[in-house]
Amino acid sequence: MDRRIATRPETLRLFDAVVTHGTEAAAARALGIGQPQVSRVLARMQQELGLRLLERSGRRLVVTEEGLLLQAEARRVLAVLDDLPATLGGIAQRKPRRGFRILAQPHLGHGLLPRAAAQLARSRPELRLLLDIRMRNTLEDWREARPHDLAVLVAGAEPPDGAITLFEHPLLVALPAAHRLARGRAAVEPAALAGEPFIALRPGQVARAHLDWLHATAGRLPWIVAETTAALSALQLVAEGLGLAMTDPLTARLLAHDKRWRARPVAGAAPIRVCAVPGPGRPAPADLAAVLAALRTAA
Repeated sequence: MDRRIATRPETLRLFDAVVTHGTEAAAARALGIGQPQVSRVLARMQQELGLRLLERSGRRLVVTEEGLLLQAEARRVLAVLDDLPATLGGIAQRKPRRGFRILAQPHLGHGLLPRAAAQLARSRPELRLLLDIRMRNTLEDWREARPHDLAVLVAGAEPPDGAITLFEHPLLVALPAAHRLARGRAAVEPAALAGEPFIALRPGQVARAHLDWLHATAGRLPWIVAETTAALSALQLVAEGLGLAMTDPLTARLLAHDKRWRARPVAGAAPIRVCAVPGPGRPAPADLAAVLAALRTAA
């Protein structure tokens, strides 16, 4: 009998709870189990996978890049498993649900799609969402190679052909709660951020372009103390006091429970545009319209 635990659904749920709540104790309370059990499962999971999924910072656990990718895959698998009873019920009633596959960047997959999925479950129960969460640097390749009905992404300076604007959000700067600029609620001027230490996303990502714009406006080169590929990871580093980061309301929503950081709008910044690009799956017009409406409402 296979004794590995890393791929078991209950292990994936435990890992997702630890990343979401930030500590083993909080995850244990949310799951209704003991903290020692959480610690044992995490240790064995990382040993089996040979990956460093979490790093300790004081009493909190900070998810690594590999951990964020695993969480995205775990949520996708768990969503399918959670949906299985309804799917089987539909088969039993000879009313199978229509699949609708969406590709999305991680912060959109976590901060936007769950709310949209909940709305669609109520308004269009015949649809079964299939979510593929991919980092921005691989999303374009997936759009070319993977069958899908819709891709949801943050548009750069030149949106993809056929892109449909879903909504625009203001550019935010994330600050440690004790930072001087976090005391008020007014928009922060770019000049006030010059010379501040920043956690940056990798070159080629939209948030990095905003960071470069901000410093070009102030006539300074950015002071980058850390780089990451994940927007949520940048906010976690801000909460730990390592520096500032450019972000958006959807990513900020994911870490709103953490009171160690604040978000403020950036004065004069171009808004962040979130787009949807229909895929080669040629979804039914009514299904596409329903999904687009749910995404806009969820924002």
